[in-house]
Amino acid sequence: MPGKFFAKSDRIFNFCSITEFGTNLLPYINCALACAKAWVREIALGKRLGLRSAALAVALACLIPPISAQTTQQEHVHQMSHNVMPFDISKTVHIFKMTELGGVERVVTREAGASDQVALIQMHLRHEAEQFQKGNYSDPAKLHGEGMPGLKELQEGASHIKVSYTTLPNVAEIKFETTDLHLLTAIHRWFGAQLSEHGADAKAE
Repeated sequence: MPGKFFAKSDRIFNFCSITEFGTNLLPYINCALACAKAWVREIALGKRLGLRSAALAVALACLIPPISAQTTQQEHVHQMSHNVMPFDISKTVHIFKMTELGGVERVVTREAGASDQVALIQMHLRHEAEQFQKGNYSDPAKLHGEGMPGLKELQEGASHIKVSYTTLPNVAEIKFETTDLHLLTAIHRWFGAQLSEHGADAKAE
């Protein structure tokens, strides 16, 4: 039934519109692009699992425009990030890539040669990967709030998500992988929320 389908998509899959972007359209564009990429991947996965409606719902969620100002939340996240992350948010960029099995979160420096920031990035992401694998997402929750889209599902489904840390030249990344479509969607929603709230400090890949 169409009515039931859209009710479900509004409640579960709408992660781009539940946070607002205000006059700064860059985060909205980043989120929409990330959603589009995720849509293609989830359609392919959904066809194999007979769950095409879930993938379509994710895409529809991204097309719903924001309704009020987000600037305040972006400023809050930027200003309070030092309470959660040891590196300088102004000198780094969070990159979120949604994949068919989950996603990759990478943090890079804005300028080459910032060795002090690189060391802090690698130390922090290694620690966070260990905590995420245990279902402990308290640091992101402190910064973005306990009501982050997808957060509850990630906490409860931690045993079904593989979280791995990788040190790369001058950067570091955390990879999330799952074969559970519900958790896959939760990861994508969680990534989308971070893209919107980090604003210019983040981008989609």
